[in-house]
Amino acid sequence: MLQNISSIGVDAMTDMMHTHLQKIAPDCEGTSKMEIKEHIQKGHLLSPSLQISHILRSLLDLRDTLHSMLISEDENGIKTVDARNMSVYLKVIAEIMQVYRMGDMSKMLFATEERGGGGK
Repeated sequence: MLQNISSIGVDAMTDMMHTHLQKIAPDCEGTSKMEIKEHIQKGHLLSPSLQISHILRSLLDLRDTLHSMLISEDENGIKTVDARNMSVYLKVIAEIMQVYRMGDMSKMLFATEERGGGGK
């Protein structure tokens, strides 16, 4: 589940937290889903480390998409590099490096099994 955390919507998070709170803290039964949703939106989703990890995931997905479009092969097997996509690809790589430079790696939530990340 951790690898999918950045793609979970606020409503799904709200439902999960509401269910979890009811199980672990029955005295919180009066806590509404709307209160939980507001708490998530006004607190947790504004966390810089969470925002940086969302930005990084988006950039990594964009990098992967651009990478798949860089080289084309014609019917004779001749490969060519799309110069326009290469330029954009390199800019995305530079932005990814910038995100890594500005973030505190120990506080970011971007570990995934398929990317081999080491987040906490």
